[in-house]
Amino acid sequence: MKDTIINKDLADKNNSDFFLPDFCHSSSVFMVVLVSELLAIILALVRFQGDIFWQHLGQNTFIIQWIALLSTALLCMSRPVLSRLSDLPAGIIGYFMVLIVTFFVSVG
Repeated sequence: MKDTIINKDLADKNNSDFFLPDFCHSSSVFMVVLVSELLAIILALVRFQGDIFWQHLGQNTFIIQWIALLSTALLCMSRPVLSRLSDLPAGIIGYFMVLIVTFFVSVG
């Protein structure tokens, strides 16, 4: 029992030192959704053309939210594996995972 508590404390310490946020918590997912929606609004305002604004906002929201939520889910699932690596390889792998999600959502 004591070994289990010590191992859990060690795992919590290792996860707290990891540079990526824990995307498995609802507060992190909420912030990702909020920031991605703000990005969609800004991109729609940049291309503001009167009647087409809502269409641009809908298209931007659809694509950006899919990319954001799928990337968040992938980073949440891969957190135990990435936390075992040092920061640079974990960052590069995480970056390429988000790029792959972005590619497949854009193509799809």
